[in-house]
Amino acid sequence: MKWTAFDQETAAALAQHVENVEISRTAAGEVESALEAAAAGPTVLVTGAADGEHTLVATFRTREQNEAVAGEPVEPDAYQPGGFLGLADEPVYHDKKR
Repeated sequence: MKWTAFDQETAAALAQHVENVEISRTAAGEVESALEAAAAGPTVLVTGAADGEHTLVATFRTREQNEAVAGEPVEPDAYQPGGFLGLADEPVYHDKKR
């Protein structure tokens, strides 16, 4: 697994515990980089929260990758209204322990 850090301090800390750590060479932000990486395979983003005291963890994967993990087609748990005047529903998926 490849690990990408966005600063030298984080890269050094990661390298003490895992292999294959690199520093991001892109001008894109953390979320944009994670979205781009998710096209190649499931991606986990770990970043500091805005309050400076907490950490955020987000998993990015395509629907096809999600189905490959589950071993079967995955249907959304619910739909969330979105878009102009709530006219475009967005599927909502929750990770389930299998």
